[in-house]
Amino acid sequence: MSIPADVKAGSILFLPKKDDLRLYSDVLASNTESIEKGQYNHPVLIFAVNHDKTRVLALILTTFGNTPISTKFPDRETPRSNANILRIRRLYLPIYPAEHPDPLISLHLADDLTLNRNSYVKIETPVILETRLLRSLYVGPRRLKTRSFKELQSQVQFQIPDGFSITAPVVSPVADVARTQYLNRLYSAINERPTQRPSYTDTLPQHGITTSDILRQYHERLRYQSTTQSSVVRTPYTPPITHDPAPAAVYRTRVSEAEEGGEGETDTLLRSRAPHGIDLFITFIGLIVFVGLLGFLVFGVVRLVGWILSWFR
Repeated sequence: MSIPADVKAGSILFLPKKDDLRLYSDVLASNTESIEKGQYNHPVLIFAVNHDKTRVLALILTTFGNTPISTKFPDRETPRSNANILRIRRLYLPIYPAEHPDPLISLHLADDLTLNRNSYVKIETPVILETRLLRSLYVGPRRLKTRSFKELQSQVQFQIPDGFSITAPVVSPVADVARTQYLNRLYSAINERPTQRPSYTDTLPQHGITTSDILRQYHERLRYQSTTQSSVVRTPYTPPITHDPAPAAVYRTRVSEAEEGGEGETDTLLRSRAPHGIDLFITFIGLIVFVGLLGFLVFGVVRLVGWILSWFR
């Protein structure tokens, strides 16, 4: 899977199951102390990012096994026990439309989007993660509204490590909506015809989308159903498309390199609508067989008619 492009404070991404990250064993080895066993296979909310976006400070999201927090931590009869329950529940802020029995703030996503399941953000014990370990959950970004992110900041009490930025997210709805609409159309087509190679009639280099990126995501779609993310999200494949720096220039460079290097990946994609040599050969053989069968049928009909006429003479 591709590293998500939306690595920003307030974004919601996904930390896969540890077994799904075998290719990053070196990274996992350096993160052994910071990542607990129960934190894998969970969505995470990016709270702060280091200067080169290689590491993030993240808060773990949980659905409590798709259980409301009031059921997971119900009120107790004795005041002392109930005080402990209240203390635990206050460590989890709900993301709308999840509900909370206590008078806490409710966090909202930008563009009034929602998550597939009612989720809660644990506001203590953040974890430092390598960006390479994270994946996207949806087509297009999921991130908190600026106001909700500031409210979240007011609730946490841990120290931000040196070198990490806690700047509130700046949401650009127009660009995000245009990119999301395009990706929705693209992945809708891929999910409807999972065994067919998608048609690449256009790309959106201005949004960081190129044909080679799309092909890579298509092949990942074929392997998607066996991953942990598939069972957790329970939605069609909606991976990220990596934003390249100066995407239009990168797109032109890829085209030039493919043309100079022969039948490369991008070159193949740019001419994917043209028939391949094997397709032309099969079509030609099929045409010959069809003409032969048609001639044989006509010959048989003529012989049959001749036999019938001779019988009446």
